[in-house]
Amino acid sequence: MHYVLRQAELHRFRAAHEVAILTTAARGEEVPGEELQVVPEPRRPVVRSVQQWSRQRSFRTRVLSAYQDQCAVCVVQLDLVEAAHIVPVGHPESNDLTPNGLCLCPLHHDAYDDGLLVVWPDYHVKANHARLDELIARGLGSGADDLRALECTTIFLPDREADRPRPEYLRQGLVVRGWSP
Repeated sequence: MHYVLRQAELHRFRAAHEVAILTTAARGEEVPGEELQVVPEPRRPVVRSVQQWSRQRSFRTRVLSAYQDQCAVCVVQLDLVEAAHIVPVGHPESNDLTPNGLCLCPLHHDAYDDGLLVVWPDYHVKANHARLDELIARGLGSGADDLRALECTTIFLPDREADRPRPEYLRQGLVVRGWSP
């Protein structure tokens, strides 16, 4: 449907030079590399189709409220925090209950989703040393010591026990991220 609605835009060319290049390529003839380099690449809108898992809109509000808008790992607020699912949204056993959520700053959220940083069922933080060593070997290790320094710290927990991460979700989150509890 996107194609039908945008076909004129998708087939519009900016210059006769571009049409000549396409005609040459359509005849099966080789287009010299230097010809392709002179084709301007103006910025243009891109049409994308995205599939997302539906979830309760209140999940974010409930999780951030439970954690008083503080990152469970570093307690930063500054209106930077996000609601992270412990058992990822795409997993068949995931849900939008508050105890399946952690309030995390974007850095710790990405590290958590990538399995660089995990939370054990006893609420202690662990770093993935093998993954950090791999990043260091690739020259991408700046900050690894900061993640390692978080080990054995206990996350900031919601006041209400009913809002705290459930150990079974934390165990399942570990398994999904490649850890064995």
